Amino acid sequence: MNISSIVVQTLPKYLDSVIENLKKSGVCDYHMHDEKGRIIITIEGKNVEDPKITSPKNTFLSIVPSWYIPYLLVI
Repeated sequence: MNISSIVVQTLPKYLDSVIENLKKSGVCDYHMHDEKGRIIITIEGKNVEDPKITSPKNTFLSIVPSWYIPYLLVI
């Protein structure tokens, strides 16, 4: 099993929308966020070759609308 944790950073004014899109994506699990716009998510897969992790359709940038991208920073 492969579990990857990711910190997503967005502007606080977009926080609710970004969290909603992450939850709806079906690609990751939302865990928590803070008022500064940092969001903790995880992605699970059978192994590092799992299509859920490696498929271009399931990359982080594919699960948020393109207009959010300038406002996001994946740490």
